[in-house]
Amino acid sequence: MEITAEIKKAIIHQYYGQRYLYKNEFGTYNDFVGGYHTVTHLQYDSFMLMLKPYTAITIGDAIEVGKMAGFSDEKMKEISKKGNVFDYLNGWNVCISIYQFLQSKGHDLPQRLLGGETIQKSGLAIYKK
Repeated sequence: MEITAEIKKAIIHQYYGQRYLYKNEFGTYNDFVGGYHTVTHLQYDSFMLMLKPYTAITIGDAIEVGKMAGFSDEKMKEISKKGNVFDYLNGWNVCISIYQFLQSKGHDLPQRLLGGETIQKSGLAIYKK
C-alpha cells in the first residue's frame, strides 16, 4: 500500500503531543507532534513517530480502559498480565474514546488508512525502548 503525503499527515496528527524523530542534512532531531515545525518535518522520509506497542499497556492504563468498557479492576489486572487487552474488547471494534485514550498514551494502534496495519509495521514509527 502506498502511503501518500495526505495519509501520512492524517495519521501523524492523530498522535498530537507524541515525540518523533527526523533526519535532515544537518543531523537527527526530535520534536513533538503539534509543534511549530511538524508539517515541515513531515516532508522528510526519515520522519518516525516514537510510540509504544499496544501490548505494552500498563496496568493503570488497562484499568482505565476496563472502566471505559465496563470491566472490573480485577478483570483488567488479569487481562493486562496476559498482554493484549484488545482480545477482550472484541478485536478492533472498540469505542472511539478507548482508541483515543490509548493513542494519547502513545500506543501504536492499527490504522484504517493503512489497511489495518500498525504505524510501526507501515514504517512510520519506531518503538520506544
